[in-house]
Amino acid sequence: MKFKNPIEFLKSKKSLRVFIEKQTQAIENSGKALIFTVVGSIILMFAAALAIFFTNVQGEEKVMVPDVVGKNIYTGLFELEQKELYGKIQFRDSETGGDEGKIIAQDPVEGSIVKAYRRITLTVSRGATLDNLPDYTGSNYNDTVNKIELHYAGEVPLIKIKTPIYLTSEKNAGTIIAQYPEPDTAIIDPVEVQFIVSAGNEVHQVTVPEVEGKSISQLLELMKTSKVVFDFTNTYKHEKKFKASCENAGKKLDPYSRVKAELSFKIKEDADKTTSGIFSFNLPEYPFPVPVKLDCLDPEGIETTVIDFTHPGKSITIPYEVKKGSTLSLTVNGEMLKKEVVQ
Repeated sequence: MKFKNPIEFLKSKKSLRVFIEKQTQAIENSGKALIFTVVGSIILMFAAALAIFFTNVQGEEKVMVPDVVGKNIYTGLFELEQKELYGKIQFRDSETGGDEGKIIAQDPVEGSIVKAYRRITLTVSRGATLDNLPDYTGSNYNDTVNKIELHYAGEVPLIKIKTPIYLTSEKNAGTIIAQYPEPDTAIIDPVEVQFIVSAGNEVHQVTVPEVEGKSISQLLELMKTSKVVFDFTNTYKHEKKFKASCENAGKKLDPYSRVKAELSFKIKEDADKTTSGIFSFNLPEYPFPVPVKLDCLDPEGIETTVIDFTHPGKSITIPYEVKKGSTLSLTVNGEMLKKEVVQ
């Protein structure tokens, strides 16, 4: 850069010096701010570390473990929660009966000082080991279910309870008046128990379902759920498709009343791979409905259940549609009573 005279040159040098001084001052100010920031951060980190240290030294609140041995499992769990403790349940058979559902041991023991929110292991009795099915008749249904679920708890419970059947009875409502299998049945493999339960002395009628337009599989489902005994007959009309009809459809009747129903099966042809008809048998009359099952073993050796339901006895009729050459087996109350090969 060229200057016209010495005065301009001197002014230029003075401006440059002022500029340099300002920049230097700005850098010094920024450095001080940076130092303050770093020092402040260190102080905050130190304070946080002290807080964490003293928190860990102090630890969680400590409580005394209460004595829950001998108490009902629900009472024991409640008392633990009152102390901000939680229970870890494990079951064990006992040598004597009558203590089902009671706590027989705890770990840690009563009086131990532990941190809050710790889990306390509770050993709960499942009662004495049973090899045979007890007699539950006369017991309350809900109490019995709770006892069975407690005693036979596990991934594969030895006793499974079917949906109960309620019947009018002079017994108090909820009282078990019959059971299948019967008492003293050996418990080897998992067994399904059917309870007949009193509904009190008030008669609760059932509605006769409509069967018109239903398929055979739908009729079988109605037999399981409707509490109506269908007396099926074949009209031999040889329809082009299956038809069904019954009397009193939509009317209310006493449970397990008998209802006449007519079935018309389609014309059989040689090319058909399946066959259909009515499986029939005469049973004795039972005081209460008993478990009935019709199984099918097809020509390939595959076994299936056609229907599993309850029946009061005397004449029994069951519609079926299975592969030709299948063997149908009727089991009543655990006893196989009839086999028949159908073509």
